[in-house]
Amino acid sequence: MSRHLSTDSLIVDKTYTDPRTVTLRVPQPLHDHLYRINPLVRQDGYPWHRWAEPSDGSYPLNIQKFVSILARLGRGENELGDVHPREYVSGVAPINDDTIRLYGIVQVFIIRDGKVLRPSGKTGAFVSLIQNAIGMAKKYEGVESSLKLLTEGDFPLIYDSNDYPWCGDDLVPVFRLNAIKSRKCKHAWPVLSLTYFTDVTNIQLLESPYNWDEIMTRWDQTYPWSTKIPKVVWRGRMTGYTYRDGERPRQKLVEYAKSHSDIMDIESTNKNNTIDQDDFQNFMAILDIDGNAWSARFAKLLCYSSVIIKVDPTYVGYWDNEVEPWVHYLPVRADFSDLEKTVRYAINPANAEHIAWIIKNAQAFCRTKLTIEQHTVDILWTLLAYAELLAKSSDFLLAWKSNKDAYDMPSLNMKAWPGRGPEAVFKHLQDFAG
Repeated sequence: MSRHLSTDSLIVDKTYTDPRTVTLRVPQPLHDHLYRINPLVRQDGYPWHRWAEPSDGSYPLNIQKFVSILARLGRGENELGDVHPREYVSGVAPINDDTIRLYGIVQVFIIRDGKVLRPSGKTGAFVSLIQNAIGMAKKYEGVESSLKLLTEGDFPLIYDSNDYPWCGDDLVPVFRLNAIKSRKCKHAWPVLSLTYFTDVTNIQLLESPYNWDEIMTRWDQTYPWSTKIPKVVWRGRMTGYTYRDGERPRQKLVEYAKSHSDIMDIESTNKNNTIDQDDFQNFMAILDIDGNAWSARFAKLLCYSSVIIKVDPTYVGYWDNEVEPWVHYLPVRADFSDLEKTVRYAINPANAEHIAWIIKNAQAFCRTKLTIEQHTVDILWTLLAYAELLAKSSDFLLAWKSNKDAYDMPSLNMKAWPGRGPEAVFKHLQDFAG
């Protein structure tokens, strides 16, 4: 079932997204106690890197560089970057085919015969997610044979936990927390920020939608629409190191907002004006904008009872192609030229029904997407796509297995850690195992 927006009160700029062309999906209701995850359905848009896949379907690898990085990691190195991200983005340092763009501490894992090998068998949030995904693959490999690439395969995985916004190493696949939103960036595989469930002050992954239901119900009571301030709110630091000081988008945003204080409460954070993030819901609208990299808070904002106004991003997280402007949030241009118009639309009582509909869409996305189980499914299909990529590159696999440092990683004492069994993680999966 779908319906179209009434256009009576819409403010439309024909050169931008016209909301009258958007077919609106009816959001699924909250408190749906029939919630089940079907792990055998490959999610639309996964893995993220398919956005950047060339039209001919190619995905070339720099095999020599890939194996060289793995060998260096295998010999115990973990700070491999030849250039600092600031040098890369500003064009100061020369970049060639051999330049390594991994900066800071980089982790490496090997998925081998259904086990996740990690240095000295150490655990951690990211590797636990991988282990859970492999456990899910084992549960369903009898039904979906392609999953045997994960349970019987043998391939390495590089994980860079820094949030620097660059494309990743040229023609070397690297799992990162975010990526530049460009079709030129083919080898960064965004994964969910670990702060989503390790930051106790801002947890963004819960066990199930029912946990989100409880929180959203409490927010509805704490921040009723009738008492919300008719403004858009934002607080944050003046990050954005890829721009010169004074030209950073957040600096321009704060300066722009000074001329619109009647509808904008937008300031750089200091000790006198700090607002707890949850309390952003005291306002009708909440603004989201990139900083040094992608907006790690965006996911949590979609759970709130206020409408999100998102500045067109340069950097994206792993599921950003699943949320839609005018359906889950209100978009504005990067130069803020339509920000005032959009804010006035959001706070206009005549548009309350449309705004409430967008909020419910965002919350429905939040409650079903931001759960540990669903993220495990996402990791499962991302890992499978990655394994399929490497399986098609017999030259890489031969070169990798022929290099002892890269394949055995002798200095890292690679060991498997069993972790918890799948039954401890998967509680809402449909039973397709027969």
